[in-house]
Amino acid sequence: MSIQAKKGLKTVKQLFVNETYELIHIYVGYSQIKSTAPHPFWVEGKGWVEAGNLLEGDKVKLYSGEVLEIKEIRRERLEEPVKTYNFEVEDWHTYLVSENNVLVHNAGSKKCPLKFSFKSNKSNAGNNNVKSKLRDSRTINFSQKSIDSKFSDGTNIKDTIYRLKNDPSYAEKMEPIRIVKYKDLPADVQQKLASQNVGKHTVFTLDNRRLYAARKAKVKVNTRWATPEEIQNFATVKRFTTINGGKMPEVRW
Repeated sequence: MSIQAKKGLKTVKQLFVNETYELIHIYVGYSQIKSTAPHPFWVEGKGWVEAGNLLEGDKVKLYSGEVLEIKEIRRERLEEPVKTYNFEVEDWHTYLVSENNVLVHNAGSKKCPLKFSFKSNKSNAGNNNVKSKLRDSRTINFSQKSIDSKFSDGTNIKDTIYRLKNDPSYAEKMEPIRIVKYKDLPADVQQKLASQNVGKHTVFTLDNRRLYAARKAKVKVNTRWATPEEIQNFATVKRFTTINGGKMPEVRW
C-alpha cells in the first residue's frame, strides 16, 4: 500500500461532534495525541490501523515520508464523557495531526472522532503560547489536602512513582501538570490561601496526583501554565482544599 504525498487546503464538508468515555493517549516523538479507539492511523507495513489496535513500537507515517515510532500507548477511562470532533474533507479523506504531521484518516464518518488536544514539549496545538517545561517538583505547591490513590485510567499512583524512580526520563513523556501563580488565582481563592501564609510568588498545581508522584520519586515534573479557562473552571475555592498552604496531601488508599 502507498499514500500520495500531497498537501493542501480543502473545504471541510461536515463536522461530527460526539462523546466518548475512553481516550487513547498515543506518544509519538515529542507529541501526545489523544484519539478515540476507532480512529485510523497509517502504520508502516500495516496500512490503516485503528487507534485501539495500535501497538508500542508501531511506526506511524508522517507527511514528510518519514516514520516515527510510537513510544507509549495509554488508555484512559473517563468518569464523565468528553466531546470529540471529526470532520469530512472535500476530495481527500486524510489529514495531519500534531506538530509531527502524523497521517490519520477521517473515514468520512462520525464513528471515529479525534479529540484535538495535542500536548508536547514544544507547543500545544490549540494554543501556541502554551508550552510545557520540566520543573523541580519541590517548587510547586498542591491545591488539595487529599488525593485518590488511582488515576482516572485506574493506574495506581504507586506504579507511577515506581516507574519515575526507575526511569526519570518518563517525566518528559507524562502529560504536563497545569500550574498557576498565586497572583493569577481568583480573589476568593487568594483570600483563602493568604490565611495560610502563602507567599505571593507561590505556584500551585491543578493536577495533584502527578505532582505527588514526581515528588515521591524525587524527579522533575512536566508542567505547563494553565489557560485562563482552566483557571476559571478548576481554580475555585471548592477545589482548592489545601489547609496548610499547599504542602503534601494525604493519599486515600
